[in-house]
Amino acid sequence: MPKRIAALMILSSLLLFVSCAGEKEEEQRLVVGISQTLPTLDPAMHRDRTVESVLRNMFDCLVARDSKMNLVPQLAESWEKVDDLTWRFKLRRGVKFHNGDPFTAEDVKFSIERVIKPNMIGGRSSPRKGLIAPVSEVVVEDDHTVLIKTSKPWPILPVMLTFIEIVPEKYIREKGDDYFAEHPVGTGPFRFVEWVKGERLVMRRFKGYYGGSPQRPPVGPAKLDTLIFKPIPESASRIAALKAGECHIIQNLPPHMVSQIESDPGTKVLSCEGTRSFLLGMNCTRSPFNSLKVRQAVSHAVNVDLIISSILEGMAVRLSGPLVPVAFGYNDRLKPYRYDPDLARRLLGEAGYRDGFEVELDTDSDLKEIAEAIASDLAKIDIRAKVRVWEWGVLKPQLQKHERDLFLFSWGNASLDPVGILIPVFKTGGRGNYMGYSNPKVDELLGKAETGMDMEKRRSYFREVQRLIYDDLPVVPLYSPKEIYGVRRSVKNWTPTPDGRMDMHDAYLSSD
Repeated sequence: MPKRIAALMILSSLLLFVSCAGEKEEEQRLVVGISQTLPTLDPAMHRDRTVESVLRNMFDCLVARDSKMNLVPQLAESWEKVDDLTWRFKLRRGVKFHNGDPFTAEDVKFSIERVIKPNMIGGRSSPRKGLIAPVSEVVVEDDHTVLIKTSKPWPILPVMLTFIEIVPEKYIREKGDDYFAEHPVGTGPFRFVEWVKGERLVMRRFKGYYGGSPQRPPVGPAKLDTLIFKPIPESASRIAALKAGECHIIQNLPPHMVSQIESDPGTKVLSCEGTRSFLLGMNCTRSPFNSLKVRQAVSHAVNVDLIISSILEGMAVRLSGPLVPVAFGYNDRLKPYRYDPDLARRLLGEAGYRDGFEVELDTDSDLKEIAEAIASDLAKIDIRAKVRVWEWGVLKPQLQKHERDLFLFSWGNASLDPVGILIPVFKTGGRGNYMGYSNPKVDELLGKAETGMDMEKRRSYFREVQRLIYDDLPVVPLYSPKEIYGVRRSVKNWTPTPDGRMDMHDAYLSSD
């Protein structure tokens, strides 16, 4: 072969190689800026929402939620109620853990017992036990079927299993709990690569992923190659990292900083309804708030809409009761008490307080600005409220003993089942019933709803409870903050959900 022709052939081959290399897609590497450091990577050893939202990318559960918060099967293919105390779950076949071990019913039994039994995790007990406290036993029927037994009728078992990630029994028994907490193995769309505490958690796409729930398409491996979670506690620093392109998504964006993201051509704001209710509580056990008319006066005196628009920049949903609108059994017939200072002043006079009264309005530092706005509104009807800021750990015991009169507090309910807020906050003697509120009819209906297995009857009970609370007014329902994220415009196919879980299974990056 002539040397010239041979040289041309070599050159052509090199050009073809360079061309093919140039066409290779750039790695899909997405960085999420989170607002706190991660204390553990063991899904059974925390009660932290951010930790859960991060770990969900490595771990799947028997049951999950779709983008509309409907329950869908995940590692379970289906479930049925055998009797009031027993549920049967059929498990998905062909699922592998990240280390190659097969997923079986024994892993389900181990994962649940690790949460409900004392001293199961390196001699320690799981702080998540309260999430599934009624579960008494898990029985393996075969490799792909389990029975879950409860100590009492518990209609929300499938709901609460969305909080229990499945872990590999064999791997943990071989490596130990402490090792697992720093080198986790799950069945989720991303596998663990590296954890530098306080700096970054690195995951890679798990090519052997079974695909996820068919009811939550698309089914298949994740689109991202690499997923990194980076703790950046300061809000301003998270925003700077987003605008500089060092992060693609940041969580917990403060409402007053939203405009900084919206004004940048490379970034945008995504938000959705949240699951936490903010309430103004009144001590119903003593004067002046043992008077319904006084409580009604306060409700009409607070301009909640102005608080939402001015302080929260519109990033909250006005509440008419303790439940958020996306909750099961939400009573949409109840409308918020209207802002009417004249009516409030008249009600106060009818209650015997024509000259008003003095009171302390208790809060923690996070809600100081909200408390000051409420105090300003109350002053217009001659309720002279002095804002007092506490450490929550100091204030809470006083609230539990009903020693405070007027106070701001919030309650989260990620399960979206009303028992998560109505029973602790409004049932007589509830651990969060800081108001000392007691209504026998409310207690009766909540008792029926807690153990009733007929979901439509439960819905009816909850709607009636909300109406009773609406009439009794132990709290002024204020608002539910939205979940707010800053996002680079290159991020596609990702939207936030009310439960705050940052599921990156479907997300990808585009230069468009």
